[in-house]
Amino acid sequence: MFKVTFFNQSVKRFKGELQKAYARGDLRSVRRLSVLIMIGEMKSMETIRASWDISEPTVYHWLKEFVVAGWKSLVYGKMPGRPARLSKNAKAPVVGLDQSRAGSVRLSDRLLDKCLDPGSDL
Repeated sequence: MFKVTFFNQSVKRFKGELQKAYARGDLRSVRRLSVLIMIGEMKSMETIRASWDISEPTVYHWLKEFVVAGWKSLVYGKMPGRPARLSKNAKAPVVGLDQSRAGSVRLSDRLLDKCLDPGSDL
């Protein structure tokens, strides 16, 4: 076991970045920054793990990443995933449907489901 200490300047920056992460709703950064702050405050591993429901290897991984890459390790990139099927312009009318059109959309979906159902009497 070894001790890790951060300079006061680093702890202040951690706390500033933590407030920014809360403001933008970035929960991954909130967890990571909070864990690093707790390490800087000399909290025990059991306290850190219980507070954030994370494994010990994760705590060490985040600490190692910070030691190796510094502040760059705290920046998360865009999450990978399937691109949207509709463009923003195509989504706008669908999101802004009024109730009368929403009912017709649901009816169309039900009609389509019946057409696709092999046991349907349509």
